[in-house]
Amino acid sequence: MRKILSCIFMLALGAGSVFASGLDDADYTTPESWQVHTTPQGITKTANGHKFGDGTLNVSLTSRYKLLDNDYQSDQNFYQYLKADVTSVSVGQGTMSGVLFMRAGKDIDGDGGYKQSGRYYFRDDILDAEDSGWAVRMYQGFLKFSGVVKNTNVTIGNQYVTHIDTIHMNGIDGDVTLLNDRLTVYAFGGQPDTFYLDDSDSKAAGTGFVAKLTDRLKLSSGYTYVDMEDESSDIYKLRADYNYAKGRVSGEYGNTDGNSFYTVDGVYRNSPTKTTLSISFQQLLDEIGKGEGTYITNPITYSLSPYGKYTKVKAKVYQGLGKHMAAGLGAEVKNRTGEDTLDNRSYVKYSGNLDFIGLFTPDTFLSLTADYWNIAESIDTEENSQVVFGGELTQVLSDKTNLWLGSRFNRFEYDLDNGTEKNWVREVYLGGEHKFNERAALSLDMSYENSEILKDLNTDLEQNYSVELWVSLAI
Repeated sequence: MRKILSCIFMLALGAGSVFASGLDDADYTTPESWQVHTTPQGITKTANGHKFGDGTLNVSLTSRYKLLDNDYQSDQNFYQYLKADVTSVSVGQGTMSGVLFMRAGKDIDGDGGYKQSGRYYFRDDILDAEDSGWAVRMYQGFLKFSGVVKNTNVTIGNQYVTHIDTIHMNGIDGDVTLLNDRLTVYAFGGQPDTFYLDDSDSKAAGTGFVAKLTDRLKLSSGYTYVDMEDESSDIYKLRADYNYAKGRVSGEYGNTDGNSFYTVDGVYRNSPTKTTLSISFQQLLDEIGKGEGTYITNPITYSLSPYGKYTKVKAKVYQGLGKHMAAGLGAEVKNRTGEDTLDNRSYVKYSGNLDFIGLFTPDTFLSLTADYWNIAESIDTEENSQVVFGGELTQVLSDKTNLWLGSRFNRFEYDLDNGTEKNWVREVYLGGEHKFNERAALSLDMSYENSEILKDLNTDLEQNYSVELWVSLAI
């Protein structure tokens, strides 16, 4: 297997080096991202569906095989996903809808011999640590009643509650609309869902409102209480959003257990000149120490983790260049004023990208990227820098098939007692998807990593391969 993978990726590495590589982490869809779970690699979800009362029932199954391999160790996992949703079933004055989304995962080749020690080998993951059998996760499972009682919405079950904060929980979320749809008041409560920790005694609850002051101006406020592992947190937030013809402006103030923070964001778009400008300002005014915030592996975690004071500014301009090109330039500066830690360091980042849209064929997309990081020293580390060059090529072959190929080159430079060290990591990925018909789809993702950093630790870790195979069937 390794020889076959090596031949494939050596060919891809040569092609990838022509146009460099990679995407920002937020853009490169990873196997555990929501996009893949819901619609594997962007392939449309269940077609047609089944009659369910006066609504529609959609059911889809996705099977996933994952291989991680190097000269040190190999790990194989299998996952089975079930997604079902029912839409617009009449109940009383309104409608009922529902979603069931779950996963069962099993380690194929793990021996489990290290479980007693609590240590993970290089290629083992969370499935290797769980008991034998299938590891089941519920991502969502809820019923939503819209307008059954006039001007109300009520959602019951395992859900992502999204108001001024987002929290994954088992419970109930409800809202009522007043004053001719100008005011919405909501409340929720239940048990946070973490997947990894024992959350049987945890609690979360909150309330707030959204007021449409004008057609363009919206004011939101909310309070969230979280109790996890005998630690509790109170989170207050106030937010204003203003939308205008060429963009939007928003501002948010928050307070977590007496620690204040705020953000200001703005986006400006000028269609005639094909210009988009975005800017963001964030500041944490108080030190959030250990024990002051409840930690949850959950979307709300970022509000609860210990963190030092800082100020961060980001700006980016994206400019269309003719019919087939666009370029972006960005800068990000973070100034740490609080406790000096590895996770809270001052840095400067510059980024740029050059995109080609429909240049070779109408369905060809090529993006070249570059990032430079200069990270200040901390108590534990010296000043260091990182340069990243990347690129991605996506080609739509037909309405049923598309392919992608990309690579990324990272160079790290950092100071040690005996001088400056320079290391690099090269990544290449390729994949494709094919939709056989309205109900069946296949997706394949492969990646190769060549790491000088890991080579210095152990030559068996220098070259790393991964393969992901997805098969989706709409029932």
